[in-house]
Amino acid sequence: MDALIVACAHPGITNKLSRYWQMRDDPRVKKPTLMPPWDTVRADAEKAVNEIVVSHRVRKKVSGPLHKETTYGDTGEDVKTKSGTYRQFVTRKNVENLSKGEMGRIRDPRIREIIKEHVASQGGEPKKAFPPYARVSPSGPEIRKVRLTTKQQLGLMAPVGNGFADIGSNHHIAIYRMPDGMIQFEIVSLYEASHRLATRRPIVNKSSLDDANFVMSLSAGEAIQFPGGNKKGIWIVQGVWDSGQIVLKRDNDASDATTTRPRPNSILREAAVKISIDPIGRIRPASD
Repeated sequence: MDALIVACAHPGITNKLSRYWQMRDDPRVKKPTLMPPWDTVRADAEKAVNEIVVSHRVRKKVSGPLHKETTYGDTGEDVKTKSGTYRQFVTRKNVENLSKGEMGRIRDPRIREIIKEHVASQGGEPKKAFPPYARVSPSGPEIRKVRLTTKQQLGLMAPVGNGFADIGSNHHIAIYRMPDGMIQFEIVSLYEASHRLATRRPIVNKSSLDDANFVMSLSAGEAIQFPGGNKKGIWIVQGVWDSGQIVLKRDNDASDATTTRPRPNSILREAAVKISIDPIGRIRPASD
């Protein structure tokens, strides 16, 4: 649109506008009448803009932090919930950085009660309760750090030098179709992708997974196209979740107003296909 305006704005137009804005406070000055370069310029421009295919940078590089900075210790204890089995981990945190919710996750029950009583006596807000610091006993040491529990799937934690770290971001999702038509998927973290690269294995596993056929892989920035329905058009992958949900938004959405999170079986049921968009908007079938 900027290029069109510059191309159509000859020096006579810019002079008229410049003089008008210099004298716009004078009630005798009339707004200049600008003739369109051709009669259908607005309709032609609107049609051209609607046909633009937006090219997005694909982020398939194996780079960036492989895991989050916080280090956790493994308690060896499993916690069963409705959503599955989780491993109990612990980490240390300064008491002045605690939130109200984290006070209930202090591992030592005695320390937990001491901290809760101290915060309550200081107004109830942990970030404003320290200093002074609570003590284990009247003559005992100050409690400046506490051990907090957190639960996470063991497969989503990476072993580091002195414990475990949350793997963090995911690199891609690989989608497979079983012989009976069922859809399976594999979430590959950036940590796992880096390990595959270091051991010279394919980052995307296209080989048979329990006799399944590889359909596609999706990474941030890649595009899929729906042929019809309320999703008809081109959608760009924003990321993938451990649950298998694929975060999508329309290719021309700059405000996240169209964000949706379908699962792989939903995408394939609607006959979506992976496409490649080059820098000038040409569409081609994706290589995988």
